[in-house]
Amino acid sequence: MSLASSSGLGCAIAAVLSVTACAQGERAAGPPLAPGAQRVIVTTFVEWPSAGEVAGRVARLAGVPVRDAGQDGPRTFRLTLDCPDEASCSGAMQRLREARSFVQSLDRDTRQRLPARPEREMSR
Repeated sequence: MSLASSSGLGCAIAAVLSVTACAQGERAAGPPLAPGAQRVIVTTFVEWPSAGEVAGRVARLAGVPVRDAGQDGPRTFRLTLDCPDEASCSGAMQRLREARSFVQSLDRDTRQRLPARPEREMSR
């Protein structure tokens, strides 16, 4: 296998892993969230096959980047609006609420996210 083809394979594997992490709602590696970032729960009117598709649509409608997309059910998604400040997030949430053909309900996610438990071997 040549260096070019192994490099392409590595890129393909990295892409698949990052998409899988996004679909599972795990935090993908990247820059830290902005200070105004807000976790939200979006319920849509129709079922969607993946959180990634909903995240793309939410980002376009809200006008802010979306990260950490996870799917709780066929119409319920948890996302992070990566806003620079509270005012930007308030505006983004208002734009989403106005998308009445897409968003059935939109709420702030007030649950605290606990850090992952360490592996058994690492906790000793």
